[in-house]
Amino acid sequence: MLRSILRKIARKLGIGVGPDGAFVLLSRATTRNAPPPGNWQTDRFAYIQDMLSHPMDGRRDIDFPTIPAIGERLYFRSSVCTAQDFRHPDFHRWLDLIKEKPRVHRKIWEHVFIARHIEAAGLLHEGCRGIGFGVGQEPLPAAFAALGASVVATDMSPDAATAAGWIETNQHASQLSQLNSRQLCPDDEFNRKVSFEVCDMNAITSHLADFDFCWSSCSLEHLGSIKAGLDFIKASLKTLKVGGVAVHTTEYNVSSDEATIDNNPTLVLFRRRDIQGLVEELRTDGHFVAEICYDVLSEPIDLFVDIPPFTADTHIRLVLANFVSTSIGLVIQRGR
Repeated sequence: MLRSILRKIARKLGIGVGPDGAFVLLSRATTRNAPPPGNWQTDRFAYIQDMLSHPMDGRRDIDFPTIPAIGERLYFRSSVCTAQDFRHPDFHRWLDLIKEKPRVHRKIWEHVFIARHIEAAGLLHEGCRGIGFGVGQEPLPAAFAALGASVVATDMSPDAATAAGWIETNQHASQLSQLNSRQLCPDDEFNRKVSFEVCDMNAITSHLADFDFCWSSCSLEHLGSIKAGLDFIKASLKTLKVGGVAVHTTEYNVSSDEATIDNNPTLVLFRRRDIQGLVEELRTDGHFVAEICYDVLSEPIDLFVDIPPFTADTHIRLVLANFVSTSIGLVIQRGR
């Protein structure tokens, strides 16, 4: 009853309601109602510029109205992407390491989330081995090699990538040189430490084993179904040594814990129930999974929901097939 009342109020105000009853402000183009008080678009850009130029250092650097998260939320634990992570000094340090322009964009958040957790596990140094799945042309293999780790970067076959449209959009890697385009690692060191293999994420071959860490960035939602994505996460643990760490990011449905996109070759959206079911299964099987924070609101910019054509500077929440979604990160340690 309360959820129904909230949704009726939300429709009149031009906002959405998330699965936990949280209000979500949509961009102007998503509603015929009047925009919120003030010039939201102008204020939004000014806020982002200030946020990125003054990363927090144990305090807030700007006096801007905020919406408190429910409970204590630690920087970059297993969590949903929120704006406050972009303010952390560690985030800015990693932006420099991967030569990424500061932007409030969830894809950048995913890369830093993965890198920061693997680094925190003490696995980015000489003698450590990692494997990345569906790496596309992301900067992580070169960044990890520059810090000393050896990496096997994998992606689907060129034929499969062409059929899926990834090559056309420059989101597929078929050779090593594409993985060091930012020159994050000297070429000789990169060629010594990084190798490339074709890998079907729905059928990981047994020779890919004994790694210290593995990762994937927004890839497992393209495997055809929610079940296939969850099965991949479980299968990825088999590529690790006992004690090895897996870090995966994927699409998360903020709008609903019931209706979602499933059984779709292009994209599926994971719900909280899907993530929690996986966590419980992994823990039952003896693995460690970092506690997940599902809070979706902590800074004003978290209220903004992007719509096509998506912006390059503010892209934390977005509308996909009528659902509000964002990114979520999982940190798992193999227990046996």
